Amino acid sequence: MKQTITLLLILFFTNVYSQTNLMKVQPKSGNATTFATQDVRNITFDTSAALMNVKQKNGSITAFLSADLRNITFPPTYTISATAGANGSIAPSGSIVVESGASQSFSITANQGYSVDSVLVDGVFVGSLASYSFTNVTSNHTITAKFKIYIYTITATAGSNGTVTPSGNISVTHGSNQQFTIAANPEYAIDSVFVDGVFVGALTSYTFTNVTANHSITAKFKFNIYTITASAESNGAIAPSGNVLVMYGADTTFTITPNNCYRVDSVFVDGLFVGSLVSYTFVNVTANHTIAAKFILNTYTISANAGANGSISPSGSVSVNCGSSQRFTFTPDNCYRVDSVFVDGVFVDSTSGYTFANISSTHSITVRFILITNRITATAGANGTLFPTGSITVNCGSEQRFVFNPSTGYHVANVLIDGEIVITDSTDGYTFYNIATTHSINVSFAINTFSIVASVVGNGAITPTGNQSVSYGSSKTFTYQPSSGYYVDSVVVDDVRVDSLASYTFTNVIANHTITVKFLQYGSISGITFNDANGNSIKEVGESGLANWSMILSGAASETTATNANGNFSFTEIIAGEYSVNEVEQSGWLKTIPIGAETTIVLSAGENITAIYFGNWQDSAKFRTFRADTSLSKKAVKLKYKNNRLVLQPNIATAVENVFSSIGKLGATFLGVKQTDKNLAKLYAWIAYKKASDLGKLYLSPHELLVNLAFPFDSVRSITDGRVEKKKILSKEIKADRKKYNNKILEQAVCFRLNILGSATSDTTLPNGFSALVLDTSFVLAGRELKGQTLLQIANYTDTLMTYWKVNNVIGFEAYSNLYDYSTKILQRINDDFSAPIETTNYAINKDKIVFTKNVYLIKLLGIKTASSSGIVKKVPGNREEEILFSSVSAEPNTILLSQNYPNPFNPTTAIGFSLLAVGNVSLKIYDVLGREVATLLNNEQIEAGEHEIQFDANGLPSGVYFYRLSAGEFSETKKLVLMK
Repeated sequence: MKQTITLLLILFFTNVYSQTNLMKVQPKSGNATTFATQDVRNITFDTSAALMNVKQKNGSITAFLSADLRNITFPPTYTISATAGANGSIAPSGSIVVESGASQSFSITANQGYSVDSVLVDGVFVGSLASYSFTNVTSNHTITAKFKIYIYTITATAGSNGTVTPSGNISVTHGSNQQFTIAANPEYAIDSVFVDGVFVGALTSYTFTNVTANHSITAKFKFNIYTITASAESNGAIAPSGNVLVMYGADTTFTITPNNCYRVDSVFVDGLFVGSLVSYTFVNVTANHTIAAKFILNTYTISANAGANGSISPSGSVSVNCGSSQRFTFTPDNCYRVDSVFVDGVFVDSTSGYTFANISSTHSITVRFILITNRITATAGANGTLFPTGSITVNCGSEQRFVFNPSTGYHVANVLIDGEIVITDSTDGYTFYNIATTHSINVSFAINTFSIVASVVGNGAITPTGNQSVSYGSSKTFTYQPSSGYYVDSVVVDDVRVDSLASYTFTNVIANHTITVKFLQYGSISGITFNDANGNSIKEVGESGLANWSMILSGAASETTATNANGNFSFTEIIAGEYSVNEVEQSGWLKTIPIGAETTIVLSAGENITAIYFGNWQDSAKFRTFRADTSLSKKAVKLKYKNNRLVLQPNIATAVENVFSSIGKLGATFLGVKQTDKNLAKLYAWIAYKKASDLGKLYLSPHELLVNLAFPFDSVRSITDGRVEKKKILSKEIKADRKKYNNKILEQAVCFRLNILGSATSDTTLPNGFSALVLDTSFVLAGRELKGQTLLQIANYTDTLMTYWKVNNVIGFEAYSNLYDYSTKILQRINDDFSAPIETTNYAINKDKIVFTKNVYLIKLLGIKTASSSGIVKKVPGNREEEILFSSVSAEPNTILLSQNYPNPFNPTTAIGFSLLAVGNVSLKIYDVLGREVATLLNNEQIEAGEHEIQFDANGLPSGVYFYRLSAGEFSETKKLVLMK
């Protein structure tokens, strides 16, 4: 049954659907649902669920329960066709289905800028409506809407004396633009333009854009007036200024006025530079313009000049600003003052400076200077004169020397300079240096007094004692008395022994003196043992081939002579004194006594002779030296033979040339330590010669200074008015000559080295062995005692002091005086003692050797004096002359060198030599074969650069092999020595 109903419905629906465009589904309850047939996709029936599903084209499904359906109807409908023209719309639009008797409304909407023009219903105009409704529709209809664009009106008007184009009422469609041109009549200008009653400017055109409403534009005109904008920067003005109105075609002038001290820098018209003008005229003005003025500060030049001997500051062409001030200061050179000042050519009274105030023009200023003069008032007291004397006029900056001349026996007591006592560095005068003011000098004189220092050695007295002051030319007597058990041993006056055992009188005293009385105690000498050269005791006279001997004791009231009996003897109740020994050689205590000679042993009270050694050594070698005088500067005589005879007599210079021929072309260092390092050479100096003629230039004249001072290689020195002056700092290798150098140490030390070289050359110009002689007199040089050192050691020490003077503290007058005394008392005495003029009897020539070597200077000077006879040096048995390398004589060693000891084997003393590159700390120690330290000779002691020799006394050690080690910084070296007793 249900299936039958469904089928009937489908058939019914299909039939109805084909006849109408609407389907209305009416449930038993609720509102009917109407479907437009064109919106229905399909209708399905679910027989199992008794449902009718209406599926629409939009995808929605509406389901109806079959049991709930009241009915499905298909009412009649009508179509209203709704259309709209361009620029608008109608809603709804298209074919609208309306049920019979229903109503349908339509809305008509124009686009922006458009309006409804007409609405046609079924082709009949019904008005310009915005909406329209169909009621009780019983038939089909049409509705059509048409639209039109909006049109607005712009009203354009112009006042008199000008136009607005276009003008009048101007129609403008919605959204379009409309431009208007405003033009003034000749001689007129646009005054104002109003749009919709609002002022928009004095425009020449105006455009309405995107017009959407009615508008108005109105132009007004005025007689033509132009604006000239006139401006001026700071420091000036322009007149008139600001916005200046100018009638059409008129002329107008602007005046530019700078402030005081300024000028017009530039004028710009309409932005263009027209010059540095003070006025400008606009002619026939027909447009707006601008004019601007700039200003710049006036500057002036002051020409400032100074004459010689002073300066002006600032000087030259000085640029100054107008209205400012400029100060000029004058600075005279030392010893000058301002003479005159001219400003713009006119003399002004101003000596310290001049100021230009509120400057408004160029100027000139010139200053001149004049030398200052001063006066020195010179007076002198009694017992002497002063030169010059009186009122002395001197130029500022100059020097004025005053010479003191005390009467005989008087000296300068006081020198008053400007009323104050001064101590001068010269007793014979005073010099004012760099005089800058007035001065006075007064010199007074006093009688000379001298000091006699009286002292005693031992137990006794001298009367008077101590330092005694004695006036010039007077006398002074001294008496002396020994204490009980003592006797007067000696009286020494000024280092000379005198034969006066009771008193001594100094008469006509004109110098300082010393007197020393030595007292000795009576004593004895006993237990003397005589030994041979091997140390064996001699018990009988004549043993070992010795002749008889005797000892004479002298110095007491009577002499005592002792003759040996069995090698032992004794004396009692003798005094200390001199003991003469005949036919006995003695060494190891005081000095060696040659066999066959007589010598003197000086004994002090209580001293004993412990041993006397016999031998055959004789101090018979004779030596010869060059003397430091002008003979060394002479031209050498060349040796020339004719008929196997010498044509010319050689001279001293011939022998000097022979030394240089042995030295060779490289030459040698004659004084100081040669520096092989370039940087060190800039700091240190030394003297070297390659030619004998260069050395001779040092001896063109004697080296004598006004003060007893000698100087190391620090600078060239001179003595002026008693003052030591430094002229030039010394460095590097020097070929010293007498013209530049006046220095006693150079004169004597160079000659001293020449003598060492002459003795040691292979051809031997001088007798060999000179450098091995030992100084036998006491002298302390820069803190070192020279007595007992060889002449080569002394020369090398001198080299070190001269070059490394600062390290060795050779600084100041005390050190310079010590160096001078060394030059004269040691070096000069040695140089002089063994010198003599050349005579045919004291030189030798080897003719064959001359021919063979082509040496025309090959001459040998023969010795003239033994060392012991000189009284200042001695020859020590076994000493040998050290080997000298002439390419580096006295030069700083290239490395640290440890020499083999000499002699070796030895008993009991030996010498250990070493050399140093530079000053440093050195240790020298002795070890046995087990490595144990047995002696320390140097313990990290500072030693100067150069060659050194240390004596090692092994008296307390047994015979055997030992080792000595030298350590200096990172250097260390060990050598073997042998002790044989």
